[in-house]
Amino acid sequence: MGLGHRGACRGSPTVAGVTGSMRTLVRTSDLWRVWWRSFFIQGSWNFERMLALGFCFALIPIAGRIPKSKRASFLQRHLQFFNTHPVTAAWVLGAVAKLEQQAVAQRWPEDRPIRLFKERLCGPLGAIGDTLFWSRAKPLAALVGLIVGMHIGWWGVLAFLLAYNVPHLWFRHHALWQGFREGFEVVRRISMRRFQPYADRLAAVGALAVGMALVCGVTWLRPQSLAVAGACTGSAVVSFLALRSSKISVSVLVVVLLLLAAVLVALS
Repeated sequence: MGLGHRGACRGSPTVAGVTGSMRTLVRTSDLWRVWWRSFFIQGSWNFERMLALGFCFALIPIAGRIPKSKRASFLQRHLQFFNTHPVTAAWVLGAVAKLEQQAVAQRWPEDRPIRLFKERLCGPLGAIGDTLFWSRAKPLAALVGLIVGMHIGWWGVLAFLLAYNVPHLWFRHHALWQGFREGFEVVRRISMRRFQPYADRLAAVGALAVGMALVCGVTWLRPQSLAVAGACTGSAVVSFLALRSSKISVSVLVVVLLLLAAVLVALS
């Protein structure tokens, strides 16, 4: 990647012998604080520097582990432009925590490797996060909540929150700790090609969920009409097969199924 100082990322992140000071070591409690603060990464979003202020805020626990003489440059460095998906940003937070520690321990002459590392991960992480979470996981979780809600009422809200946040929270934790363990090497984990199969599976499940939601919605409105239920069940299967074949987009599929539902309700 042309980042420079690539060899400096190898080895244990907790080598104190270089500086003789345990003060530079990042602790597990620091990572947990970074993880908690990462939920506020969009709290100060702005058009000029995007997520920069939130990113810097999340790394404040790491700033406390470096010498006071270097903290001003630390803050200035991480207040520069930064923008990616708020969930996948956890990879960068973990890796930067390790790199900042190593920069102090091994006395790197400049911070350019860290800045380039952040800049070059913005696009790939944004693509992965948008595809997995905004385009797949969140709509699917909403459909789960809708289906449950039509059967048992307000419990659908809880179903939605659990369906989205259980994998979302696990991902944030996993990405942060993996980034800290691997530093520069975490770039090997970040590829849309690596995550595309997961996105495809979520899309297929989402298509089936659209059909199921249609079934539940129509039978909820017209519970006595078995013919309508049968037709909607067929549309669920068709929606699943159509999206699996990649011949039709999710948005077009949803519009077609909604129109079908309106016609069936009108005829029943």
